[in-house]
Amino acid sequence: MESTLLVNLVAYSAQVTLVVAVGATLATLVRVDAAGVRYVYWRALLALCLVLPWLQVRRSIVVALPPSSTIASMPVESIAVSSAAPSIPAAAADWVTLAAWMLAAGVVFCICRTAIGLWRLRRLKEAGVLAPRCELHDDVQGLVRARAEIRYVSGGQPVTFGFWRPVVILPEMLRSQSPDIQRVVLCHELFHVRRRDWI
Repeated sequence: MESTLLVNLVAYSAQVTLVVAVGATLATLVRVDAAGVRYVYWRALLALCLVLPWLQVRRSIVVALPPSSTIASMPVESIAVSSAAPSIPAAAADWVTLAAWMLAAGVVFCICRTAIGLWRLRRLKEAGVLAPRCELHDDVQGLVRARAEIRYVSGGQPVTFGFWRPVVILPEMLRSQSPDIQRVVLCHELFHVRRRDWI
């Protein structure tokens, strides 16, 4: 990896960390109760993080060369050396290498964590029992205008996942609750499906 690219990647990571930290602090201090406002706020913060590289001020580097008469009398090797960019000190190169390894380790950790999460969701889906079709489920799906496969599991909490074929996992104990509570819970999960939150 080119050293300048790695330095830029480290700087971008630091900027994203700072933006998210300030955003989270601001969200904690303001404490907005409206879920829709929080949803838009965090999406806007994500968009800001994604466009950060394009918001940077571009600077062009001007290399001062000796007068043309001096260049004509200089050997080619010395011209190449004098016009080349300054070399990175050894200490900075070690820091860049360490940062590269840390970034690589972070990426591998995130990939492993995501893979384990997907594996657990697959097991959860297989353990769940497909809900029989009922009027309550059809009514809520028609109201929200979102369709999903509904399954019940013995424990846990409501979960929604999947993009092409969304699945809503509901705890078995929900069946013993009143129809109003069942509607509210299912409606909440189906809104995740409708908004494509899984992406």
